[in-house]
Amino acid sequence: MRAGKKFPYDNHPIYYESCGAGKPLLLHGNTASSRRLDPIIPMPAEKHRVITMDCLGCGRSDRLAARPADLWYEWARQVHALCAHLALSKVYLVGTSGGALAAEYPQLVRAAALGITPILIAADPASDVETPYLKIRALRELLQEWI
Repeated sequence: MRAGKKFPYDNHPIYYESCGAGKPLLLHGNTASSRRLDPIIPMPAEKHRVITMDCLGCGRSDRLAARPADLWYEWARQVHALCAHLALSKVYLVGTSGGALAAEYPQLVRAAALGITPILIAADPASDVETPYLKIRALRELLQEWI
């Protein structure tokens, strides 16, 4: 069962969830709620402690009056702060879009799978349509190969 909690960061609570046991696997994305990762969490949670978070301004974390100029680097700092809060020294990182910048902390990352766009671009070759389902399916396939 996933446990939703919040930790303090710069006078704001940041929402995160954790489930499973084993070496930590942090799934971190861009400007959306971590709920979009719900379809893929059960599979890696069989072998890992899976941690997801909603950076400030996203999902179930506090809204901000304005976004900082260095938004994605700020989110990387929030990922680093969550790992410090949870006393995690090395994590497997799956970072998508701006979430990939969490790899800026090499002392934090054991291994990383980084995507350039939200989740991963995975369009059906026979179609020009890209759907969230196809993106989730692509990430699930990547995790099955990686883990």
